[in-house]
Amino acid sequence: MAQGRGGQDVYLQATLSGESKSFKLKALISVHMGRVLGLGAFLLSSLAYRSQNRDVLGLWSWPHMAIVVVSSAMFLAAVAHSWTRSRQVNLDRYHPSIWSVCSELAVLMWGVGFFLNGLDTSRNWGQIADLNLFGSSYPLAALLLWGALLAATLGLAEAVVPRGRTSSAGAIILAIWVTAMLLLLIEGGIRVFAIVAPESQGYPTYTTALWSRKFVSLNTAGFRDAEHSRQRPDMNPKLLVVGDSLAFGWGLTRLEDRFGERLARQLTNRTGATWNVLNASRGDTHTLTDIEFLKAMQAHQPEITLLLYAFNDIDYLAQVTPREGQSEHASSLFARINPIRILFQNSFLFQDVYVRFRLMTYRSSSDENDPYENDVLLNEHFRDLARFVSLASTSSRVVAIVPFNIGVAVSTAASRHYHHFVEAAIAQGLPVWPAGQEVFAGHAYESLVVNRLDSHPNELAHQLLADSIAERVPVAWGVPRQLAESAPYGLPHIGESLRW
Repeated sequence: MAQGRGGQDVYLQATLSGESKSFKLKALISVHMGRVLGLGAFLLSSLAYRSQNRDVLGLWSWPHMAIVVVSSAMFLAAVAHSWTRSRQVNLDRYHPSIWSVCSELAVLMWGVGFFLNGLDTSRNWGQIADLNLFGSSYPLAALLLWGALLAATLGLAEAVVPRGRTSSAGAIILAIWVTAMLLLLIEGGIRVFAIVAPESQGYPTYTTALWSRKFVSLNTAGFRDAEHSRQRPDMNPKLLVVGDSLAFGWGLTRLEDRFGERLARQLTNRTGATWNVLNASRGDTHTLTDIEFLKAMQAHQPEITLLLYAFNDIDYLAQVTPREGQSEHASSLFARINPIRILFQNSFLFQDVYVRFRLMTYRSSSDENDPYENDVLLNEHFRDLARFVSLASTSSRVVAIVPFNIGVAVSTAASRHYHHFVEAAIAQGLPVWPAGQEVFAGHAYESLVVNRLDSHPNELAHQLLADSIAERVPVAWGVPRQLAESAPYGLPHIGESLRW
């Protein structure tokens, strides 16, 4: 192509022309500046990432080093091509095509979105190795990455639409393109809705992550709780709740709706003293981590320590929670290139469909594989629970285990399973405060869960449990420095150490 205006490069042409901003924008498009900036942002992302296995330069693994080399080569090639174009293009004669505009915009949006995704969480800079090109739980990045995909697909219209009118093969391609555009619009709508009104889906999806981003904040100890100073002793009595996602209040948007906070308010009303609640919980944990959480909180000297027990706390001995899913870490190359996994990593829409399909096809484990039916495993688990109780009793006047399973409200099997655990635990001398079917009687299961996709207990379930447990605290409080009574139901009021 001939040089424009006396051999001047494109940038100088645009500057000296004195024409509109659209003319300068045309200059940037002509030299593929969108590609340069987008690939530059991606190169920065690949350079900023730090691998777990740092075999190369103490920074990266060999596979990520390959990504760095490829991204560097792509960026340098884009810069060289841009420079060449700047010396050749005559802006007076240059008319960018739809594909040129859309492709430049797509690469720019993708590179910036990918970089912002890594700024949010540095490990995201390495997600390219999982073939995750367009997925993100960072709102702005999620929109930019989707916009890049939409722009690239829209740019194909220039080639697809005319051919769709001239041949049967072209018509098929056009139908595929229209379908892709429709799915992308739905994808965009789901992303916007997930950003504006996220909900927990009971599975690690981007929508769930956006819910967590909006409603969950952690203190410096990593718990969903306020900061509690050890430097200034608080003379008010304290209630410590330890556990996993149940104690964490997963799916609840307000901390005051959790079991611990509701129970503390009831204790305040009953005793006249202001009870402060401490929460040491985290999702997807088990009894051994509960013990570590307890150790981290004992310096606060809580008067009452309650372990809010979930029926997957035995997971460290035998798997209860299903781990076979597209959200799990890819264990092999074949797992990484699984088309279903790639779609799951890149699409909010596919995640929505996947979660619903998984819920419809989910089957609980049979009794043969249930670790709670295995006496050897159960006894070992009880020994670990006894360790928790023994340790907690050194700093708390009352210690109890509170099994929490709203499934007992509707399932005979769940109720039988619940009472088998309670009876076996009491037989081992563990201080268990049951909250069985009678606690949730009269309430439909759907009224006790967070939503149709997330079966975690909702505000009502936490309230019902707190009401039940509040009746037991005065009983246990009447026994100085002793563990809570383990009789299953209806214990009399004997405590007078506080004004109950």
